[in-house]
Amino acid sequence: MNNNLVLISVKPKYAEKILIGEKTVELRKSSPLRAKKGTNLLIYVTSPVKELRGICKIENIFKSKPIDLWNKMGSSTGITYEEFFEYYKDTENAYGIELGNIIDLQDKSIKLDVLKSMIQGFAPPQTYKYFDKLQFDPLFFL
Repeated sequence: MNNNLVLISVKPKYAEKILIGEKTVELRKSSPLRAKKGTNLLIYVTSPVKELRGICKIENIFKSKPIDLWNKMGSSTGITYEEFFEYYKDTENAYGIELGNIIDLQDKSIKLDVLKSMIQGFAPPQTYKYFDKLQFDPLFFL
């Protein structure tokens, strides 16, 4: 069993799309190197929300040229063609993290100040942050 967790930071408008199931592919410019299919992915919503709001499973991780990723998964990314290619304009590789079993923590969400008080040195990641599942067990039901 995989005891690792990957934490990502997501802007509020995209996090909302993930949590309602409209966006099932998270786009990144780099790969989550320590993650694989079945890894739990924690969704931290950035400012002004600043809270851990969701959890899901990584179903797959795709790496390709941006145009190929768009052609394969564009409709699942929750963004427009223009936004997609603006994001990847200076990048040769595009990564798509396919999300499944998405759970919106809603009233069990954890605010940034609580995360900081419970996990020494906690800071929201720019790309990815890796944790052992045991670090989060006291915080909620994983």
